[in-house]
Amino acid sequence: MLTALTAPLFWLAFGLGALALLAIAWRRRLRWRPAWPLRLALLGLAALAALLPQAAVSTGPPPDRQVLILDQSDSIPPLVRETAGQQARQWQAGGPNRMVILMGAEALAASGTVWPAVDGRDTDLAGALDLAADALGGGSGRVILATDGVVADPFAAQEALGRLPPGGAVSLELLPLAGSSDPADLFAGRFYLPSAMWEHTPFRAVLPVYLGRGSEFVLRLAVNGQLVLEETYSLPAGQHLIPIELQTTVSEIMTLEAEILSALDPRPQNNRTFAALQVFPAPRVLIVTQNAGRASGLAGALSAEGLDSDLMTPDDLPASLSALSPYQAVILHNFLASQLTQAQAVTLKDFAGQLGRGLIFIGGRSAYTLGGYKDTVLESILPVRLAPPPRSQDSALTFVLAFDRSASMGPLRVPPQLRPIVLAREAAIRAVETLGVEDYLGILTYNTSSQWTIPLGPVGDGLALQQTKDAIGQVTAAGGTSIFKALTAALEGMRDLPTTETRHLLLLSDGQSADGTLDEFVALASQANQEGITISTIALGVEADRELMARIAEAGDGRYYPVEQATELPRILIDESRAARGENVHEGTAFPIQGEPDHPVLSGMTVATMPPLAGYNALQSKADLGAEDVLLSANFEDPLLSVWQVGLGRVAAWTGDLGEEWAGEWTGWAGWEPMWSQLVRYTLPDPAFGPGQVEVEVGPAGLQVTAQVRSTAGLPRGGVPVQFSFVGPDGQLRAYAMPQVGPGTYRTVLERPPEGVYRGVVLYEDEDGFPVELAAPLVVDYPREWQPEAQPEAVEFVGATLAWEELLAGTSPSGPAGAPSEAVFQRLILALVLLWPLEIAIRRRWMPWRG
Repeated sequence: MLTALTAPLFWLAFGLGALALLAIAWRRRLRWRPAWPLRLALLGLAALAALLPQAAVSTGPPPDRQVLILDQSDSIPPLVRETAGQQARQWQAGGPNRMVILMGAEALAASGTVWPAVDGRDTDLAGALDLAADALGGGSGRVILATDGVVADPFAAQEALGRLPPGGAVSLELLPLAGSSDPADLFAGRFYLPSAMWEHTPFRAVLPVYLGRGSEFVLRLAVNGQLVLEETYSLPAGQHLIPIELQTTVSEIMTLEAEILSALDPRPQNNRTFAALQVFPAPRVLIVTQNAGRASGLAGALSAEGLDSDLMTPDDLPASLSALSPYQAVILHNFLASQLTQAQAVTLKDFAGQLGRGLIFIGGRSAYTLGGYKDTVLESILPVRLAPPPRSQDSALTFVLAFDRSASMGPLRVPPQLRPIVLAREAAIRAVETLGVEDYLGILTYNTSSQWTIPLGPVGDGLALQQTKDAIGQVTAAGGTSIFKALTAALEGMRDLPTTETRHLLLLSDGQSADGTLDEFVALASQANQEGITISTIALGVEADRELMARIAEAGDGRYYPVEQATELPRILIDESRAARGENVHEGTAFPIQGEPDHPVLSGMTVATMPPLAGYNALQSKADLGAEDVLLSANFEDPLLSVWQVGLGRVAAWTGDLGEEWAGEWTGWAGWEPMWSQLVRYTLPDPAFGPGQVEVEVGPAGLQVTAQVRSTAGLPRGGVPVQFSFVGPDGQLRAYAMPQVGPGTYRTVLERPPEGVYRGVVLYEDEDGFPVELAAPLVVDYPREWQPEAQPEAVEFVGATLAWEELLAGTSPSGPAGAPSEAVFQRLILALVLLWPLEIAIRRRWMPWRG
């Protein structure tokens, strides 16, 4: 209205009207003077009503909908919130189709003179944007965000932005508001720590501390309600991560409460933070070994680090996941792949890939390629390639094969192509093909007598190599079995003809020896080993003297192969000839160097203090496929310790041994036990991984507990009575039913308790009626909005930026009360209607007085 009064057009219209009125009055000689002031006033009111802003009485189409989202959360200072609220009211009153949405813990539409109260402990930008989209109704319009940009869930806000009408129909503009920025504020962030741990496990909790300016403060930490740390810090301004070394104790929910004390902090409400983690019973580790004496040392090392372990032979290893499931990790210690059945190997693979458990391979003379793991089920899950690393030159080898040609090797009841003697001949030919021209070969066949089918000498090539193969192919089976005489003859032949530094004998038999005692065999093999000759043995079939063959291999420092089917002979002989060459073994001092930097397996360790290995299984890395080489050899950079992910689990490979031959110095190293503990723990599954999962979401006004209930087969379970309980701040147990809201999904919504950490649990019964408890601790921290500006994550916004002055520039003020121009127009018309009859009555002298 004031705008109309100050307009020149108003005074021009009023003046012209007044002159016309005076002219009419003079012409008609109207002298009734009391009517003149009233008539002039009516003329002014009519001109004013006609000249009010045209937008107020426009009959054209209304403007596009405009929505102002006004941040009223606690991250905005009170004075800024109050001022912004006044400006938002003015903007809303300045035109039609304008809507204000107040944004706090929830989004609320504001209208009228009394606006709703806002809970400022959160910023529900996603809800405000959805409410704005509803107000626009899918059409065009304008959305203005008046906010500091700090929100609890930036990802939800970004998704809500994408739900606004597409195609550029809605313009987005940002009106920045100043957030809290007290330069002296000091506050504690949320803990960084695991949500679940195993019993007796050391771990590190990291507490973020933010200082607006440098100051001194005291950090107090309570674990399970007991004060465990009180330390004074003096730090400069900025963000600091304070590591705190802790260790889990018994199986329970472990609670942490950190508090920062500073006399100069203007806002102590954001100085306390809480955390909780579930502690599970100590994991069980299964060590599968043929050498219980050596593996017991590893079991003791793990026990000293809080890990329980059992020893088991390969024969006793379960062949089903259900039988193996009580263990969280399995260690395979230096035994032949042939000692595992196909079912056992598949179970171990699924143990890692499907159950998400840990699997660790330990090296030695019967592991990896030496142990015949190439082309087996387990090869694919190893983090190393079962192939020797490339070397410039390999030393020559002496390889002697002594195999049984007694009558039992050629039974007539067996088809010719499957008779052991036939397969032994084929295996011997393939083994010869793996040898080099400079290598020495001898093949001794025996029954009650023995003979050199191929006298010991260089392998050669061309015609000489073909003649060797032909001679092997002529061996036939007949007679009895005299193993001691044959072994003696083979060793004498190797002694009489000194050949190469590496000399190896492979003894094969399918029966019982007619000569020699066990002690004589052991003494003979031990003497040969002292002379530098190693002996491996193959016990073929169920009638073979397995104890004898195993003891010979043990005394001869070789490998023992118990073989059920003769069809396995070709693979074993090829592996054995390669193993004898030593191309898959590095012998000699090898210092370790670090591969993957800062790997958790080596946490707290200095690689420079690690002792050297006297040898290791020389294999190739799979780093190109994602394996992590934690330790490498300094001379060739062959992998010494490698790990990688296989399905849901982790698999590790240590190419040294347990001290039998190569890692003798390591067993006395101070870091031996911690290294194995950390390696095992690295492969362990997440202890919280199971058929049931719980998620707790704490909001500014309430909390929501959601449980996923699954069967042992992983399928959702419906119709299960589920209950959530927790101990409240008053120490009383509170229980709530959890209704089913989806397949296998149960949920309850509760009032938000005071700040603190509470032990909670979800209870139900499994398919067999046994009770199941899922830990569900409640961590209720101070609202995110109580953190200073720019510390919480801000939402990414793309759009124009404007100020309040620009937003209000298009607003037409309507007086001190803020009433719209349309209401003023209606009042002016009412005044004309009431005053016009009065003017007529005065002009016609209907009044009782005279002029």
